[in-house]
Amino acid sequence: MEKIKYERVDLVITDVRMPGMDGIELCRQVKEYDDSIEIIIISGYNDFEYARKAIEYNVKAYLLKPVMPNELEEQLIDIKDKLDMKLELQQEERRKREILKDKLLYEFVSGYIDGIKRETDLKRYDIDLAHGIYNIALISVDVDEDKRHEESAKHQIRNTIESFVRQHRLGYVYEDINGMFGILILRQEPYDTDIYPLDRKFETLSSILEKDLGLRVAIGYGTYKTEPSNIKIARQEALQSLESRVLNKGKRVISYYDFAKKGEQLWNLKWDKDNFIKAVEEMDEESIHNQVDEFIENIISNQITKDILKSMLISIVWDLSVLIQRYNGDVNRVFDHTALDEIDDVCRDINKMKDWAVKMSRETHGYIIELKSQSTKSLIEHVVEYIDANYCQDITLSQIADKFYVSHAYLGQLFKEKTGVFFSQYINTKRIEKAKELYMTGRFKVYEIIEKVGYKHSEYFYRQFKKCEGITFAEFRNRVENTQAER
Repeated sequence: MEKIKYERVDLVITDVRMPGMDGIELCRQVKEYDDSIEIIIISGYNDFEYARKAIEYNVKAYLLKPVMPNELEEQLIDIKDKLDMKLELQQEERRKREILKDKLLYEFVSGYIDGIKRETDLKRYDIDLAHGIYNIALISVDVDEDKRHEESAKHQIRNTIESFVRQHRLGYVYEDINGMFGILILRQEPYDTDIYPLDRKFETLSSILEKDLGLRVAIGYGTYKTEPSNIKIARQEALQSLESRVLNKGKRVISYYDFAKKGEQLWNLKWDKDNFIKAVEEMDEESIHNQVDEFIENIISNQITKDILKSMLISIVWDLSVLIQRYNGDVNRVFDHTALDEIDDVCRDINKMKDWAVKMSRETHGYIIELKSQSTKSLIEHVVEYIDANYCQDITLSQIADKFYVSHAYLGQLFKEKTGVFFSQYINTKRIEKAKELYMTGRFKVYEIIEKVGYKHSEYFYRQFKKCEGITFAEFRNRVENTQAER
């Protein structure tokens, strides 16, 4: 009992007759302390009273000596499967909580929800905005294409950032758009305009990510705000700082102060970019042309330099990307790796710039229309059809999410909601059903069947078979053989 109180225990195997405390009393105390601990009783006394008490304390199994190895093994495998499932559900709950927390934080820092009105929701995730001053930092991570969609890589990056943020008591980490990570910076001490401590901290963080994980990062952050309602402005400043990194080649950390110094010419522009983005979303051709003409007129009248103009066009692309992301689309469908080269080219010619802006507007709106037409029902139907046709391949939820231009987290939630099972459960059930069909034909060896249905390891196949069918593969095989013998 002392060991159980100080160490994490999943399973207790106990005798009944023992000095000091018998096994039944031990069961009572164990269950009273932690009802989740599984118990197996081993006894040489075939006594109904012991068995009755064991049932009363929700004992997993009551085995009589001498215990047969296969009997004990069967109980242990069953307990392990139960613990694995419990762990999987706990991890799923943690992932759901993280997704919901990220969504709430993103909506708050983007200005979609009022932080004061949603104070209770924020506190549910231990986010306290009271009596502070606020800022936003955005971290853009340059990940190799083959690792971009790996959940393990994303978790590793996030864990490193969160560890750093906790250590320096900076605030709260969340996932922003386009694979970026955001930090809601919260300071309780009196307001201080000195930005250099932040610069040094973020230089250290970028060095850690580069040295430990081999990543190239850029970090942009805004200016401190005294009101929660102005946090969205700090985020916009952080975005603009990141956008300006094309003008700050080699610099890993860019503050909004740096951006402002380089972009003083921008403040003379009397052009509302939000109206342009709204016109694109509604595909108001007349308004789009008017907005583009007004933009070009401002550029000419204010004699905007090419570098600043390039930064402005990147900012427009960024906002169009945010618009696409809002509809769960894939930004690369409209803005691929050639986007920067195109911007560089159109900056040299005003006429090209106008044609390019109109072209991007039409392509963005066309893609949004396409995304809107995909109902959630038809999306899951397409996903299920794809799984049914490719279950024998090494497919993952992330790969399928990319194929259908939705986020991994959104597809996982939607799949469970529409089918009633998790993605992993569905694909395992599909594979096990096919394995049974192949075995019934009698044409294949077991290892061939395992390979044909998409499993790489036989142990994992046997475990999933037991989980799906409720019996071991050996029991299934015996049943099939007995049925065939009777015929």
